Amino acid sequence: MTTILFLHGWGGNADSFAPISQYFAHACDESGEPYQVLAPTLPCPPSEVYTLEDYADDVDKFLQEIG
Repeated sequence: MTTILFLHGWGGNADSFAPISQYFAHACDESGEPYQVLAPTLPCPPSEVYTLEDYADDVDKFLQEIG
């Protein structure tokens, strides 16, 4: 199974990838297996200093949570 991870920018959310993530959610890779599509909405708090390291930590936390 091929996994595709869509990551939105600061202040965005997973909805920005809805059309393309829905396409891949119903498509198959070259071996005929369905894609696993991951499109999390990360916190990205606008009122705090939020660094690239914070963003990477949130992505890592999400991936750890889903296994």
